[in-house]
Amino acid sequence: ATPVAERLEAEIAVPGSPDWPLAAFGSIWVIAPDLPLRGEGEPHLVRIDPATNEVVATIPVPDRLCQAIVASADAIWVCGADAFTRVDPATNEITDTVPIKGAQAFYRPAFGDGMVWALGSTKMQGDTVIRLDPTTMKTTSFPVPGSVGGLAYGFDALWLAMPAEGTVVRLDPATGETKVLASGLVSPRTIAAGSGSLWVSLHGGGEDQAFARAVFEAYWGRDEDISQDAVL
Repeated sequence: ATPVAERLEAEIAVPGSPDWPLAAFGSIWVIAPDLPLRGEGEPHLVRIDPATNEVVATIPVPDRLCQAIVASADAIWVCGADAFTRVDPATNEITDTVPIKGAQAFYRPAFGDGMVWALGSTKMQGDTVIRLDPTTMKTTSFPVPGSVGGLAYGFDALWLAMPAEGTVVRLDPATGETKVLASGLVSPRTIAAGSGSLWVSLHGGGEDQAFARAVFEAYWGRDEDISQDAVL
């Protein structure tokens, strides 16, 4: 019942249009992609100590796109236009760079099954899922049937939101095989897994805009598609 403004504890200044906050390794991480467009310098990964509300590390990153980050078991991964950059949270240093052909779009990469998951592109759209093995630094590409707006890992699978098709697709992390499990959605984009469900944001126009909770049965045994009418 308390307004958000009255619960504000601190404001931390981060130049460069900070975005994609991530909690990992006892810190808050944000990517500041808009330098030098807005100010001097270069794009940075910024580490904030939530105990002191201070910036404790500013780590230059190679380029601005895709402007997102994800945490694996022992590292922070920064998504770029043509590569993934590994940052060691123990030293705040870049330790590896793995080339990928990026989608050059805005999305949150994912981590699951011991792998980092990202989007690649063959036609300037996110039409390829990239599986990166952090142990070997090897990548595997899985073509997908359309352009992906967002991805998330959960329930032993990778989940893809496909805006143009209006679908949510399950990708088998071992084989790359895909199956449509929800259809008839209004431009599904951002997707997350939690509380026993998948959560999908729908980017329609006007009254079509909604936030959807797509609930699937245990072990994903349902064969029929989940229509828009079945999404709450």
